[in-house]
Amino acid sequence: MAWLAAPLELGVVVFTIRRIRRFPRSVDVLEQFRSLCLQLIRNRIAAGLVAAELAIVYYAFMPRKQQDAGALPYRESTAASQFAPVIFFVLAIETVGLHLMLHRWSPTAAWVATALDLYGLVFLTGFYRSLLARPHLLTPQTLTLRMGLLSELRIERAEIAAWSRPGALVNRKAPGTWRMLTLGDGPQFLLEFNKPLRAVHLYSFTRQVTRAAVSIDDPRKLAEWLTPPVSS
Repeated sequence: MAWLAAPLELGVVVFTIRRIRRFPRSVDVLEQFRSLCLQLIRNRIAAGLVAAELAIVYYAFMPRKQQDAGALPYRESTAASQFAPVIFFVLAIETVGLHLMLHRWSPTAAWVATALDLYGLVFLTGFYRSLLARPHLLTPQTLTLRMGLLSELRIERAEIAAWSRPGALVNRKAPGTWRMLTLGDGPQFLLEFNKPLRAVHLYSFTRQVTRAAVSIDDPRKLAEWLTPPVSS
């Protein structure tokens, strides 16, 4: 039955891509991959893994920026905007050099290593381009924080116990912190929650967090949303 695997996987890819292209630009593509794969596979763990791989390829080659009135872009305020292109360049050079070096010893090992490196290049490209395609989202009552396709956290306004603009002094590596790869010494905002919230990672794995360290390209918008209006 192994000969059926490739056509079956290709069928899943074609089906999901065709369905995704029909959705409006306000729809999150990664979430739709998860939903469609769960309909097809019927196993949440397997569906999460397949959806993640499809999302990596999708964002690497045909990302579609989510158009939403509440979008909060953040790519320029993340360290990924600087280190991802550099890592891509270094990995591309290393792929060629490693292949040539290993090929003298074992062509099979050379092609295995090259395949892994190529996957790394696709993953890195998908991650970098998803930073722009999946912005933070703001509604009157909710805030959805994202780190490209790697992680996201949905927060209700009532779940925020406190917030601050801590700058360089924040310990963003404290346990239970959802954090971004921020530039400089620290994030722009530190949000404290009144209960543990569930952060969802790329392969649909989750963890409980009690605060978030985050930056955005226009911090004024988030500061205005976090500041309650003064009652008259």
